[in-house]
Amino acid sequence: MAARDPYGFILDPVPSPKDAEFLRAYEEIKKRRLVKWQKVMGEMKGKPFIRTNNLKKMIRKGIPHQYRPQMWKDLLQYSQYYTPGEFESLLRHAQEHRDEPRLGQALRDVEMDLDRTFPGHPAFASPAGQAALRSVLTALVVLRPEIGYCQGMSFLAATLLLVYPGQPEDAFWTMRLLTARLPAQFYSANMFDVHVEVHVLEDLIQQRLGAIRRLMRANKVEGLHFAVQWYVCLFANAMPMETVFRIWDLVVSEGDKILHRVAIALLKLNRAELLDRAEKKEFILPTLLQISARCYNCETLIKTALGLLNFKRSTIYTLRAAASETVARELNTVAQRRTAPGLIAGQRRVGLRGRRACRGQPAACWCRGLIPEPNTRVGADPILSRPKSRAQRRACA
Repeated sequence: MAARDPYGFILDPVPSPKDAEFLRAYEEIKKRRLVKWQKVMGEMKGKPFIRTNNLKKMIRKGIPHQYRPQMWKDLLQYSQYYTPGEFESLLRHAQEHRDEPRLGQALRDVEMDLDRTFPGHPAFASPAGQAALRSVLTALVVLRPEIGYCQGMSFLAATLLLVYPGQPEDAFWTMRLLTARLPAQFYSANMFDVHVEVHVLEDLIQQRLGAIRRLMRANKVEGLHFAVQWYVCLFANAMPMETVFRIWDLVVSEGDKILHRVAIALLKLNRAELLDRAEKKEFILPTLLQISARCYNCETLIKTALGLLNFKRSTIYTLRAAASETVARELNTVAQRRTAPGLIAGQRRVGLRGRRACRGQPAACWCRGLIPEPNTRVGADPILSRPKSRAQRRACA
């Protein structure tokens, strides 16, 4: 029988002897850290949540899994946004209007992805597990009808159901608040901001890992070929789950900038192997696709990511501004090439060749069906329009 991790996932690929040794040692590390967390959680019980420097340091070393449900809620200001009855209302709306063409198609897309989401995991092989996943995704589809369903959302919802087992409403609200920390068009018809973030990553690779960027150009490899999967699912279907949870602890606590830190750290840690592959005249894309799946040593990855110097948020914003213009031009060019007569104004259809090229990949989401004009910004989740106190704004910064 194949070995599984503490969260029920088969260890695939099989950890190397070095990684296996780390995983054994890491269990002892987690036990020691749990003692500290028990003391802190006991001190915080019944008191208003305050984000201290000590708490930030502890979060960076990983939140014990039994404390993740509450800590993630506190960090995301869950109680300030939660609206009783809204989740059930969204599910009722889906049931009552499922015959509408647009909603019906989105719900069929959800059904198709249920079996593709963490296949073989016992939590999602059962009818109850699939029902919970279906309800979370259905509520999200009804909530954002202008977006519908995007591939990749199912992995986010499933990961949250591992944190909130049997609690789809908590998973739904946590997912809303988590994705609200991402750029507004991260999950949209054309996934505009995913393309922007990939361009930003390429610029960061050029600045920090110039040799790898030169290898990418020599091999005609673009960030879209490997990084879209990382970013769309927040690494959930690309890395061992222990590593994923460590990354999500930081996204919840510190925001989306950590995604770029992790990506650069992952490439940096595998730089020697990539250069060696190139020296042997081997194609580097398979290695780029494999390095995340075998990233069992979450300690080294996180330490490397947080140790990157001069990784300023202002730099990311500047790179995003330039990348946004580039992506808008690229998507506009694609739309013009795919123009078909008879479509409504402001919309384009991607051709069959484009669909085949990216079939089955999260990157394909933006080119499925009708694409809005690239410069049209899809509205953010209405939850973001609710007023925040100064303390809330500071907590989300």
